[in-house]
Amino acid sequence: MIHFDSVALIMLTTGAGNVIWAGARMMPALRSLSWPSTEGEILARDLDSSRMRYNPVIEYRYEVGGSQFRGHRISFAPTMTVSDADRALGAFHKYLPGRKVDVYYDPTHPERSVLEPGINWLLGGHLLAGLALLGIAFL
Repeated sequence: MIHFDSVALIMLTTGAGNVIWAGARMMPALRSLSWPSTEGEILARDLDSSRMRYNPVIEYRYEVGGSQFRGHRISFAPTMTVSDADRALGAFHKYLPGRKVDVYYDPTHPERSVLEPGINWLLGGHLLAGLALLGIAFL
């Protein structure tokens, strides 16, 4: 038999985990909104469908100050689950090899880059879900 204390503890730990995880990604995601951009090129793409994940894997190159860099980060969002297959396929088809793209890079560490800066709904959703679980657990 499941006790209410056990359910509250599960909600509390899951909620706290989501808030901590999303919070750690929020700061770099917010900072990326002020990063400069440069033109890059998609080199390769693949779909990772291992371990209940379904994520586009993108490799791109870009140049900053005469130095060449390669990046893989599309956004600061969490990896997609199998239920997000349509969204993952959309991102996969958006980034065709050879396509020119805007690459946003950290001016103090130009090896850090992202194709879609800022906070998207997946990252915001994780934070909100964590806060909701914490709120319910404390009721």
